[in-house]
Amino acid sequence: MNDLKIIFDNLLNSNNIDKCKFFICHVIRMDNLLIDKYRHYKCENLASTKELLKKLAREIPANREGEVLFIYDFIDGNIIENTDFMWLENDKAACSFFWCYLIIEQSYLLRERRLESEDFRDDNYIDGLINTDWVKELKLVDSNSSHKERFISIKHFFNIAFLDIDKHEIMSKIRGHWKLAYEEIKDLKWLPDDYKSLEWTWDYLSKYTSNQRKSRRHVSIFEFLPVRNLNPTNEKEYRLAILTALRIWQPEFHAEKRLLLQDMSKAWRQRKFRAERENKKSLNCYLDVSVKNHLDELAKAYDKTIVDMVTYLIESEYRNSK
Repeated sequence: MNDLKIIFDNLLNSNNIDKCKFFICHVIRMDNLLIDKYRHYKCENLASTKELLKKLAREIPANREGEVLFIYDFIDGNIIENTDFMWLENDKAACSFFWCYLIIEQSYLLRERRLESEDFRDDNYIDGLINTDWVKELKLVDSNSSHKERFISIKHFFNIAFLDIDKHEIMSKIRGHWKLAYEEIKDLKWLPDDYKSLEWTWDYLSKYTSNQRKSRRHVSIFEFLPVRNLNPTNEKEYRLAILTALRIWQPEFHAEKRLLLQDMSKAWRQRKFRAERENKKSLNCYLDVSVKNHLDELAKAYDKTIVDMVTYLIESEYRNSK
């Protein structure tokens, strides 16, 4: 009990509400009686959080002291300071990349751990805690309609998820991947911001991914374009999702990404060309050199292309003849 007293005294004296909340969350979860009693208790500020800590200090079951000590020992590695999130809050593209990378990687690592772990037991609280699917538990995949939602879900994961590896390392690693990915693809300059163009590009990527999944098996974690993890609903979200998917994608052969970008750009330009030629007829004719020179001078004077100048002259003459 002396160890428990030291733990609770340290937390009460720390004045760190995030550490206290993390500890409270996982201590309460280990006992059904505590869950029933405190599931609706709100730690809205430091005072109410400390009040709950004082209550818990008197109610920890005697046979759960080891688990409480284990949870306490992992607090520092599981808590990220608010200032460390500022770069994500201030950068929508970085936040979108981080969110998508996080949910893909964490879900994958958990599956791998469960497959490799021969002694995995979900009836043991600590094993269950470490092997919880926190992406699913915290509903991170559902938080994808805006920058604000993604940022909150990232903070929620880092403040609540119990991991047996240092979360600072996770953040540092993903931030490193973001810097490299951004240098590789800063933007798609050929792609305009109108809804139809963005929707077309997203559909192009979705179809490409669908074909990927049909033809390939046993690929690495990021070898598929992550279109399933993104759900854009407006122009800004579409552009963000397109860039996020391309930045996260790590094909086995790097040239595949370059070829996709080239093919997509070419397909877009062909689509644009066809749209511009819709309801238009080709006109082939020979003009006297002097007439062609006059046409060039008129086009320059009116600041029009040759095609627009010819159209203007014909339409003007047609209206005057009526």
